[in-house]
Amino acid sequence: MVILFLANKNNMAIKKYSVWKIIMPVWFYIFLGVVVNCLWGTAFLVPYYLTDINPVAIAIGRYLIYGLVSLFLAFFMIKKLRLLTYEQWRYAFLFAFLGNVGYYLCITLSVHYGGITTTALIESILPITMMIAGYFFGQDGDGEFDFQVLLLPIAMVLIGIVVLNQSHNTGVEFTEVNYSWYLGLFFSISALLLWTWYGFSNAKFLKKNPSVSSSTWSVAIGVGCFFQAILGLGVFLMTAENVFLSTDNISVSIIRLVIGCLFLGVIVSWLVTVWWNQVSRYIPMMIIGPLFVFETLSSLVYGYIVDQRLPESSEVMAVLLIIGGVALSMVMTSKGLRKATPALQGS
Repeated sequence: MVILFLANKNNMAIKKYSVWKIIMPVWFYIFLGVVVNCLWGTAFLVPYYLTDINPVAIAIGRYLIYGLVSLFLAFFMIKKLRLLTYEQWRYAFLFAFLGNVGYYLCITLSVHYGGITTTALIESILPITMMIAGYFFGQDGDGEFDFQVLLLPIAMVLIGIVVLNQSHNTGVEFTEVNYSWYLGLFFSISALLLWTWYGFSNAKFLKKNPSVSSSTWSVAIGVGCFFQAILGLGVFLMTAENVFLSTDNISVSIIRLVIGCLFLGVIVSWLVTVWWNQVSRYIPMMIIGPLFVFETLSSLVYGYIVDQRLPESSEVMAVLLIIGGVALSMVMTSKGLRKATPALQGS
């Protein structure tokens, strides 16, 4: 009887997932993915602003807040969390590091050592790595089209990144680049690899587990982030020389740190994770990849606003190339996926 009940409950969840996928058009989730990435772009600005605070403290503070919010919400969905298997909890803790604690730790260190421009440009390669991962490792129709249709969009995005890189000179010649910049580059590449693994694996997991709701999965990952942040806090307090890199006005620095961590933990982490889980569940992997470009573009726009200047002509050209490549890849891959995935034909 218990087996029959669980089977019927799982079938009902799958049916609900299929009906919701047909009702809500795929373009709605694409728009939601753009909003999510624009909010993610603000995460680059916080360590950029808080230059007087240790970047590790910012990363730990963000996920302590996210973890506390998740623990609070866990009390109201304890029944749903108890339904998660040991294997699903193991994935939650893994994704907590890959796409959250570990990733953002690398981002804050990259911004601190290499600058916001270098970090944003390296992370802009995410659409390329996600499209390639989706093609070679995707299942259930995610990679069922000719890879050659992606060559032109990928070329446009890469050219746009190159142009953007030329227009955002780091300010030093190659022979004069110091150790700090190389360290920032290392952390940028590390963050890129971590999020590529997370983005692909998390989307794959949600498609295979339709009975796990987006809100439940967000809380589960948040719980994993909390324990990892506690562990990181202990190591940080034992090894770090200081939390504040400047002692000019510590009280103001504390207020800025709290506000920044609250924004990152509640909005950029918890709320955006719920929305992103919806995006990952309902749109194909090959469309998910190009959306990450908007994280880079939004972070650059925020930079223009902060610097109070308009983009140069070369920067406008780069933006048009990148957005054009993203739009083209979405059109071309969605055509191939409509032939391979009947559920998308009603979108």
